[in-house]
Amino acid sequence: MTYESPAVRDARIDVGAVLGAVFKRLPRIILITLLLLAAAFAFLMFQPRLYESSASILIESRGNAYTRASNESAPTNATDASVVSSQIELLKSRDTLLKVVDQLDLRSVPEFNGSAGGGFPPWR
Repeated sequence: MTYESPAVRDARIDVGAVLGAVFKRLPRIILITLLLLAAAFAFLMFQPRLYESSASILIESRGNAYTRASNESAPTNATDASVVSSQIELLKSRDTLLKVVDQLDLRSVPEFNGSAGGGFPPWR
């Protein structure tokens, strides 16, 4: 004789009934999902982007003390801050840094490729 309590019979899940309820409410589920998707898209369109790229052009004269005529005076730079900032932008350029790494073959130097035994900087 087997005895099943009412709690055990209620614990069983009728999969057909659950799927029927989901399919019955499927249009409402799809509508709410699309509304939330549109709201998230609209919200993210007005948020500032975390990662943005920029490009700048370095414009400077190519003349130096060796290419000028001997009687010509050196040009005075009234915009020293702009010259310094343009040089800094050039140094921050990823393409320039990769070109230097390739020209100096820094990938084979243990201090630069991460395989150094003591770590870098040396006081660590």
